[in-house]
Amino acid sequence: MRSTFYGLEIARKGLHVNQANLEVTAHNIANANTKGYSRQQVIQKAIEPGTGLGLFTTYGGYAVGGGVDIQQVRQIRDAYLDMQYRKESTALGEWEVRRDMLAYIEAIFNEPSESGINTVLNEFFNALQALSLNPEDPTTRATVQQKALALTENIRNVYVKLEELQREANQAIISYVNDINSFAREIAALNEQIFKFESTGRPANDLRDQRNLIVDNLSKIVQVSVYEDASGRFRVDIAGQTLVSHTKVYELDVIPRSSSINGMPYPKNNHVDVDELVEVVWKDTDERVNITGGTLKGFIDMRDGIGGKEQPLPGVPEELLEPGMSSGQMGTSSANAQFQPAPNQNAEYGIPYYMRMWNLFAHTLMITFNEIHSQGYTLDGKTGVYFFSDGSANFDPASVRQPIAKFITISDEIRNDWNNIAAIYFDEEDKLNGMDPQNGFDPTQAKGNNKNILRLLDLRHKTYVPECDNMDNFTKALISTLGVASRQAAHMADNQEILVNEMDKRRQSVSGVSLDEEMANMVRFQHAYNASARILTAIDEMLEVLINRMGVVGR
Repeated sequence: MRSTFYGLEIARKGLHVNQANLEVTAHNIANANTKGYSRQQVIQKAIEPGTGLGLFTTYGGYAVGGGVDIQQVRQIRDAYLDMQYRKESTALGEWEVRRDMLAYIEAIFNEPSESGINTVLNEFFNALQALSLNPEDPTTRATVQQKALALTENIRNVYVKLEELQREANQAIISYVNDINSFAREIAALNEQIFKFESTGRPANDLRDQRNLIVDNLSKIVQVSVYEDASGRFRVDIAGQTLVSHTKVYELDVIPRSSSINGMPYPKNNHVDVDELVEVVWKDTDERVNITGGTLKGFIDMRDGIGGKEQPLPGVPEELLEPGMSSGQMGTSSANAQFQPAPNQNAEYGIPYYMRMWNLFAHTLMITFNEIHSQGYTLDGKTGVYFFSDGSANFDPASVRQPIAKFITISDEIRNDWNNIAAIYFDEEDKLNGMDPQNGFDPTQAKGNNKNILRLLDLRHKTYVPECDNMDNFTKALISTLGVASRQAAHMADNQEILVNEMDKRRQSVSGVSLDEEMANMVRFQHAYNASARILTAIDEMLEVLINRMGVVGR
């Protein structure tokens, strides 16, 4: 026969379990707005009737269970949704960086506008056109001088801003590497706490939420994979290598790239790269980290992207294809021996691509314009005058400072005297008519000769660089390429944002706290608790009858 007090124990367990349910409900409601919190749930089970000999044997052909007990307080999460969310978050981080940086590059080029390259280029050639109509007019010559200054200033400003943007991207990379290390250390610390807590047999749900939130944040910076073994040891991998293994952290580091390849593991990536760009490496081994996604990859692609394999360009000096050239190193064989061609490791269209094309534009403009201009004669009869220069005291077109887009300006001769604009040119017909300075003809006597200006004007519509058929089309094609890349990045970022939001909604539908649902649970558990308490009272009254009132009849 079972114990007389058996019902008291069942009621007590009911009170205990429903109180626990109310406490978990209260915890859920309290954390309804806590970022990263996953709702928790009490898993309870009915206690089966005792089957052993003695007090808990069946009685009268039936068996009464032992009440209810708590199996665990579990966290409601879906590991698959977590994985999908982090995957889409990684892609979003990458495309957001590309979208923002390409939009910034568009702002640098500022096209179309009244101060963009196409406008200042048009104004320069329009001034030359006006000069061709009246080649001796000083006002028109002054206009050409000023428009040329505006053109070169525009080219320099664009290039300098692109360099600044590359430095900023580099600084962002350093900052995100520090963030990754910080997240890794936090995960390792949480791993230790969770492992110790759960070794007592209790789940560390709230600590796991904190860890998952950090992994979520980390997944936007870099592609991550997480693993947990049966004993609860947690591991985080990035780029196929371990970042955190339980309590051990494998930190990242940055190493400055060098112009020299002699004994340097990481030379410059592109010939236009600014100094002090860094390579992301593993701190323990100095091996390069193969970043495969996330915000960090977005910054690396934009900082290093040269837009496919960098092939030698016809008409462009080989020096332009070598990394780390400076004015003092140009043209010296000993310096050239220290450098290697750009390794072309990044196929994305990033800042170096636009720097390289801008440098190509400036270089070809200066070389071709100077070549024609120097063949003409000034109003004073001088020849061999260069129109553009690299700003150095002793300008030498055979050894131009690179990147020329950073230094291009008008020559001192043109800056100091607009009469040095060489408008006069003697073609074969002139020479047949006796107007040949090589045979003693005085060029100053060729009033009204504008043939050299006309030859310079032809540059605008002749083959400029292999990629485009003329100067106008070159700049338009460059801006068009930028616009297409920027729009694509914006569309991809928008699409990824939609995907991430959708995945987050799906996660919240599983893990999020619904106040309506918790309120319903609260009422349900409150009624169950009250009912259990009422059972205690009923049994107490029964026992009172049994103990105090039985056997008193007839007294």
